[in-house]
Amino acid sequence: FGMIAEGFDVLQKFNELYCDEDGRPFQDIRIKHTAVLDDPFPDPTGLIIPPNSPDYEIPPEEIVKRRIKYEELTETKEDIEHEIELDASIQRKEAQSRAIILEMTGDL
Repeated sequence: FGMIAEGFDVLQKFNELYCDEDGRPFQDIRIKHTAVLDDPFPDPTGLIIPPNSPDYEIPPEEIVKRRIKYEELTETKEDIEHEIELDASIQRKEAQSRAIILEMTGDL
């Protein structure tokens, strides 16, 4: 079918999404743009390449129940600030632990 040549970071983000019991992500994923790096096959006669992707929120053929919109933010500003504080706290505690170990071994 195809393979990824670039953009493995995007694939990693897909792998980190929370899913339901059926394996579907809780937040919708939309691939907005792709690029063909190498097409070994000739284009069929009469092929019309659209200038951009269709502009609709849900594909008409999608029949599954609604999820969180793909562009809807799931983190609030407070969540992000809390995460930054938590990371800083962890870094301080790790630095203290390293200092204690160096002091115990006599390297400080």
